[in-house]
Amino acid sequence: VVDSAYRGLFQSETDYTVAVYVLDEEAFAAGQAEDPSYTMDKLWTYSKSSPKKDKYQSLIKVASCDIVKNEKTGEILEFTCNPVQ
Repeated sequence: VVDSAYRGLFQSETDYTVAVYVLDEEAFAAGQAEDPSYTMDKLWTYSKSSPKKDKYQSLIKVASCDIVKNEKTGEILEFTCNPVQ
């Protein structure tokens, strides 16, 4: 889930901060049992605040990553991940 994306004026690099989640399969199954429309498609649409608001708590945040990408070439210039404590 992208937490933020920033590109300075007249720059070709974009800095992204993303949150990495894993699926709690038991919570997901409980959510599906209660609400048949609760699917992986719904989870894929989440933005940065949505996982916190998910009443079934199917996604567990495991890391935050910082990525710097050259938008002109598509090259990843930097990639660092830090586990959530």
